[in-house]
Amino acid sequence: MKKIYILVFIASTLTIGAQTTVNYPHRIANYDATFTDGGGNFDDGTDNFGMWANSAAKQSVAFRNFTETGLIGGTATTMAVGDSFTITVSATQAYGVIGLALLSSPSATASWDDRINNYAVQVNLNGNSGAYDPWEVVSTAGTINASSIGGSTSYADFEFKFTLSTATTMNISINNGAEVFDITLNNENITGYSVYIMDDWNGSANNNIFWKPTTEYVYATTDTSAPVITLTGDPVVTIEVDSTYADEGATALDNYDGDITTTIVETGTVDANTVGVYTLSYNVTDASGNVAVEVTRTVNVVDTTIPVITLTGDPIVTIEVDSTYADEGATALDNYDGDITTTIIETGAVDASTVGGYTLSYNVTDAAGNVAVEVTRTVNVTEVLGLNSAEINTVSVYPNPTTSNWTVESLSSINSVKIFNLLGQKVLEQKANDTKVNIDTSVLKTGVYMLQINNTAMKRLIKN
Repeated sequence: MKKIYILVFIASTLTIGAQTTVNYPHRIANYDATFTDGGGNFDDGTDNFGMWANSAAKQSVAFRNFTETGLIGGTATTMAVGDSFTITVSATQAYGVIGLALLSSPSATASWDDRINNYAVQVNLNGNSGAYDPWEVVSTAGTINASSIGGSTSYADFEFKFTLSTATTMNISINNGAEVFDITLNNENITGYSVYIMDDWNGSANNNIFWKPTTEYVYATTDTSAPVITLTGDPVVTIEVDSTYADEGATALDNYDGDITTTIVETGTVDANTVGVYTLSYNVTDASGNVAVEVTRTVNVVDTTIPVITLTGDPIVTIEVDSTYADEGATALDNYDGDITTTIIETGAVDASTVGGYTLSYNVTDAAGNVAVEVTRTVNVTEVLGLNSAEINTVSVYPNPTTSNWTVESLSSINSVKIFNLLGQKVLEQKANDTKVNIDTSVLKTGVYMLQINNTAMKRLIKN
């Protein structure tokens, strides 16, 4: 009976300098070219790639190029000094030929002879028609370097590791250093490999043969490019004190590892309740240890809210000449500094011995330099309080409170009326020459006002 010899390649890996492993699948579709002459290739049920040549003159070859991804269509690579390529084989004794070759841009991949087209090095288990020669390494000009490691009467693993020492020399290790060869290459610039089997059945002597390589390519060239951090949002942010700050973060991209945003280390904090300048720093390191240039964001927490001055007492005060005037002052509150009453600057003076109108001004600035709206008080020094000492009680205002108009009546002539808000600001003035004056309040807001008659007499009014 005939026996079938099968070469099976399991799923393999491609490992690059950053210790990242890329799947190197082994199916017929993952090979760039195949050749069969009586033999054959197949995908088995465990994602392996098989080959067979179970009688005389039967041959099978598969060719594959090195790529960065291990997939057809990936960027082609050429073996560099320090790179290593490892393949593990499970086999019994060979009767015909079982082997593999590292190739240098073969000019053809269409025949049995093309298996070593532009070969750099070969490793063969040559059965030699039943002589069962051991594994041999074929180097420059066909030089044969025989090992003492032969096939097995039962299945055994054979590992071959090819390390490019220089552009023209290579170190080959069999079975994890059991035997080591330093050879001169037959061709430079290795771009891929071939695996092959021929005539591995003499009709009566051989057992079936199975190859199950696990392929790994390790690049000696490491990743030396630093990742790049990009801020999300502006590099300088200004917020109002006591507001809420939510940082927008940053992103990080690496030439090899891709998006490594989740590994960014952010340092620094922002106290949105305290005025100051805060720095947030963003750092990241890729899997190869390359450190990105640090990126920072400056967050300015500022106070731009002005303080508020409030008069203590009325905005308009009338006193008699030669009386004593004691100003009630004002208070000042700031959103950040709090009570800053003691820093109020009061300007102006009242000469209680001289009839006239006097203005007192109150100003304040908070620690951030924000200037409050000036508040004033008017102090009127008169000879008598009111229209005159006999008529003050004869002035009446009605209705008070009102929703529309006030009527002011006096026994004496009313020349002018002025209305002030409680900040001392004049909001309405009306000239008259009568003992009865109507005041239209439609332009006034709801609140409390002070009525000044003839620049002297004062009445408190309420607008509803």
